[in-house]
Amino acid sequence: DGRNVGLSVAEGMPRAEHPVVWRHPVSGEPGLMVNANQTTRIVGLEDEESRGLLEELFSVMYAEDAVYEHSWQQGDVVVWHNLAVQHARGGLEGNGRRTLRRVALGEKGFWEQCPTLRYADFKNQQNTAA
Repeated sequence: DGRNVGLSVAEGMPRAEHPVVWRHPVSGEPGLMVNANQTTRIVGLEDEESRGLLEELFSVMYAEDAVYEHSWQQGDVVVWHNLAVQHARGGLEGNGRRTLRRVALGEKGFWEQCPTLRYADFKNQQNTAA
């Protein structure tokens, strides 16, 4: 199906199960917790039903009128709400060099916001990546 799910995932990397729909902790607005690159299936559904529902969700989520692709210019700064926006980058060909800096704002730091991840595991994976 052209998706990257399960490709080149290092052994021991975290895996997670979570609801397809979740509620934003502040606004209460519903959001989808699935994406085409990492969601393998919907637990509790038969494979065909899971695949069909994911295809339907992805067709809405990634519809042309729902996608913003930034055309980078020198000096640009782009900010997004990490919990509310699906985000990824396209290829870097011809775009020159970019620098990405993550800045977490809020009452809690990154590791408290993402309790299923452990810093030691992440740091170890970064050190062993070839």
